[in-house]
Amino acid sequence: MISRWYRPPEILVGKKDYTENVDVWSIGCIFGELLQRSVLLPGESEIDQLHKSWALMGTPTPETWPEFARLVAAKNMTFKSCKNTLRAKFPKVGYDPDYVHGESCKTTSLSDAGLSLLSQMLACNPTNRLSASDCLGHTYFSESPAAKPLSAEMLIELHHGKAAALAKAKEDAKREHTLKQQQANAAKLGLTTKFFGGVGGGFSGPAAPLGGVNQSQLLQQMLASQRIQQMQQLNLGGMMQAQQMNMMGGMNMMGMMNPMMAQIQAGTCIRCRQLLAICKCNR
Repeated sequence: MISRWYRPPEILVGKKDYTENVDVWSIGCIFGELLQRSVLLPGESEIDQLHKSWALMGTPTPETWPEFARLVAAKNMTFKSCKNTLRAKFPKVGYDPDYVHGESCKTTSLSDAGLSLLSQMLACNPTNRLSASDCLGHTYFSESPAAKPLSAEMLIELHHGKAAALAKAKEDAKREHTLKQQQANAAKLGLTTKFFGGVGGGFSGPAAPLGGVNQSQLLQQMLASQRIQQMQQLNLGGMMQAQQMNMMGGMNMMGMMNPMMAQIQAGTCIRCRQLLAICKCNR
């Protein structure tokens, strides 16, 4: 059984008889994975796997795969027409060896000979696919620069270098995520986001003179300032409400007499605010 991401189209469309060339498709997927440093065809289901295969290699036609129409009709499948995008995915130039950040990673450049090998390994029609021996004799493996065997020391060095690069990429992603959260929180409070810089830190605009204050400290200061303003507004609102209640004779929001809000007058009860002569609180 071949894992879905490496499963060739003939198996996915229900072809019963197939050859060892199914493994060549799988190795072609790994070849592309090595180039872009992520899974080449990460289908979420068998039908999605086929859609992704056609999007990369083009939807088969009666000319490129005569048996295709019968196979998909038997499984009641329909597909839209897609063009081959293999060269667009693996350009001849544009290699950036220092950038290894997961799914958004730039792909390794691929020579014309390399593209020829990969396209023939990923031929949708299994009869057009290269055999393993044909792949080994391909000109891609003899073009300059020649491949060099990896020593144990080089493997260890490559492993450490990749681990360090991935660790740095994860840390950058974590800082970027934290920054976005800070900006979102600031936006909810009505604070401007222009005080926040990029992933590497720093400030723009009026925040530049702050110097050694980092983004987290700045946000805390902003939130504290905002909180103080809110408390001041609440206190001011409470004072105004108290004055209004006093003007109404000390009535609180529930309609009860409030001795703390009303002015105390001589000869009146501190509970009901009626004259002591007619007060019934102590009777």
